Amino acid sequence: DSSLEWLFICVTLRSTGLSVKEIKRYVDLYQQGDLTLKERYDLMRAQRDRVLLELEDLKRRLKLLDRKVEYYGGRLAGGEDFWDHDFIQDLIWRRSQNDS
Repeated sequence: DSSLEWLFICVTLRSTGLSVKEIKRYVDLYQQGDLTLKERYDLMRAQRDRVLLELEDLKRRLKLLDRKVEYYGGRLAGGEDFWDHDFIQDLIWRRSQNDS
């Protein structure tokens, strides 16, 4: 059971973008015991922050896709040719705020 849990943790961490080197570092820190709690906390906290930024970026991408689906669905249904440039400008602005 313990090996399966470690495998799951490592695979999950890798899927969040944590490098194999950093995963090995985490495992090494764990094996050193409670003296490394702060380092492990910092590592997990930093990766969590990166994943949250990635999640926000994915949400913006989904908004764009939703808008495109709505636009093309409307056109296929005989609707007017419209496009909301303000919507795109807002997405661009929000993206630039996260990059800074």
